[in-house]
Amino acid sequence: MGATNFAARLLEPIPANASFGLFVLRAVAGTAEVGLAVTAQHTNVIGSLHSSGLVL
Repeated sequence: MGATNFAARLLEPIPANASFGLFVLRAVAGTAEVGLAVTAQHTNVIGSLHSSGLVL
């Protein structure tokens, strides 16, 4: 199993990650890049990402 798949499996059981739609794009040499599936529930009244989503 590669590092990217391993990192993705580590996130799977954490409910907050599923709620945010967080997914691992790449994990290499101790670093990782993740993505966020942005939906309407993650945005504010002007359509931009809520500040809590920006912190991720």
